[in-house]
Amino acid sequence: PLFRSGSITDEQVDVIVNSTNSSLDLNSAKASKTLLEAAGIGLQKACSEHVKTNGKISESDVVVTSGFLLSCTSVFHICCSRKPQALAALVTSCLKKASSLGISSISIPALGTGTLGLTDATSARAIFDGIRNFDAAQEVQSSIQNVHIVIYDRIRVPTFLAEQSGSLPSSTITRVLATVISANQVKLPNGCDVTVKQGDVITSTADVIVFPTNNSLALSNGVVAPKVLAAAGTALSSDASLNYSGGIPWGETASLNAGNLPSKRAYALATRAWDTNTNQAANIATLRQSVLECIVKANTAGYTSISIPALGTGSLNYSDKQSATAIFEAAAEFSSQTSSCTLKNVYVLIFDSHRLSEFTSELNSCLVAGSTRTDGNAEGTSSRNRSGITGMINRFFGRVGHTSPSAKSTGVVAIGHTVFTSESARNLETVEPDATDVVEVAVVGEIYSLAMKDLIKAINAACVKEEVRGKYPENLDPEAVKRMKRLALREHAFLSVKVHMQNIKIFLAGWKKDIHEAQKVVNEELLKQWSKHNDTVVARAERKSKISNICWSRFCKKGFLPYDDEISTAIEEAFLEGHSLEIKHDSVTYIADPKNRKLTSKSTRELVDLRREVVNEGTRAL
Repeated sequence: PLFRSGSITDEQVDVIVNSTNSSLDLNSAKASKTLLEAAGIGLQKACSEHVKTNGKISESDVVVTSGFLLSCTSVFHICCSRKPQALAALVTSCLKKASSLGISSISIPALGTGTLGLTDATSARAIFDGIRNFDAAQEVQSSIQNVHIVIYDRIRVPTFLAEQSGSLPSSTITRVLATVISANQVKLPNGCDVTVKQGDVITSTADVIVFPTNNSLALSNGVVAPKVLAAAGTALSSDASLNYSGGIPWGETASLNAGNLPSKRAYALATRAWDTNTNQAANIATLRQSVLECIVKANTAGYTSISIPALGTGSLNYSDKQSATAIFEAAAEFSSQTSSCTLKNVYVLIFDSHRLSEFTSELNSCLVAGSTRTDGNAEGTSSRNRSGITGMINRFFGRVGHTSPSAKSTGVVAIGHTVFTSESARNLETVEPDATDVVEVAVVGEIYSLAMKDLIKAINAACVKEEVRGKYPENLDPEAVKRMKRLALREHAFLSVKVHMQNIKIFLAGWKKDIHEAQKVVNEELLKQWSKHNDTVVARAERKSKISNICWSRFCKKGFLPYDDEISTAIEEAFLEGHSLEIKHDSVTYIADPKNRKLTSKSTRELVDLRREVVNEGTRAL
């Protein structure tokens, strides 16, 4: 799964899972009510209609409705159980249903943590068990490519990360085999060196230094921050006051002016103390994620080196081993996300010499001898084939999207299914410089303080917007449009339909290679629609041809008087469809009953006869 924090209503997926009660009353809980507000009243009407027809749902049912005003195609409605096994089975049922419908992406909330009162750990275990059970039962490759677990409260994320580490197969753990340069230096597969040495971040000449602080950015508090502040001067504190006046969330980073420091930038990391109420895996996962964000941010900004101290040791109560594990696992994940990078050196600077041996040992344990799990169990590299959904699971929250074959990813910005940095985006081909109106852009969380203008420029330069050239029928069925959007998304492209003065135009947006593939599948669907439309047109023409040889007449004093083409055709169509119709001539309104060959005046109720006869083309009287 790909972890996301925020509202599930913002998800750009095929299916959103909604947890509600057995009556499908979406106003019964906060989460489902929020979904209803975003989707519109049509969602509740569809749910009520299902209950009216089929009765209340059980804890094993999955009810499918349209997504209405949501960006998703469908919503899966479920009634969650408090029993973990039943909840896991329900998750499996959702995935089976999605797979049977050919769905490629699905978003699942933190099930049961609301009104049911399940703990985060129980919910996480049940969801992961459901995914694993579905994956194990697949005999052929499923259509599902992305499973998003959406956690509204960011504070819940570490628990889900920890449960994921413990409940999923070991083959899902990121492993990097680095090249040994010396006892305290290794080279990662992406070309970045990781070096452990004694030193002080204050005197480091690296482009970026990292130092721990609190979430209010009170730099005069703590042990390291006041020293950095004193060395940097007022430029550091002024930048913090000006751009981060409200502080930053725990675990996130403020990029500050380095002032008098030898470095170019100073990253203030809001580092939590070890939480004794949370297990070891969750604590390490939290710190690891924060370090990963610092490394990714430095690489994205184009810096070549970063210095990181022994974060969390000392007053924050992390042991040397725990701190080292978090830092080096973050480096491993960074390498797994990037095949090449601008960042060439990650320096881990140890101020106290007695800590050096532990950090050097962990460097080799995490990056050379194999991957070290956060529960302390070292494992070698697995050669097991990573297929199915479980094989796509990412251990770290920083891995934010499925990567298209045509783009590189570092986990900074997501467009549809593609994740990229501004640097990698600039290297992609472009045929149209401005496609922001048809491309979904998402900055991952609020953890990156990158200049959005630069990112938007990069997106504009990287995206392609092309019109689908094909035969369009006069009208596109809404269901056909949904099918085409799903087909395009499977090829990692976005499809939009614009109608102006009954003129239909279809556009695809995304990477050039993806659009080329999407064009094929969309054109196939268009061809089906055109054939269906053409058959209808032919049938209509044949019917019109037959009608044109039929003449209807009404009786009057002079005998039967033929109607003109327009009225005669209308009466014939009513005759073929088996109903009466209202016609008007000579300022009088009549009710024509072609089946019984009668014509009745609405005002006088006078009844006269109608006559139907076949005539040669062009001989009908006017």
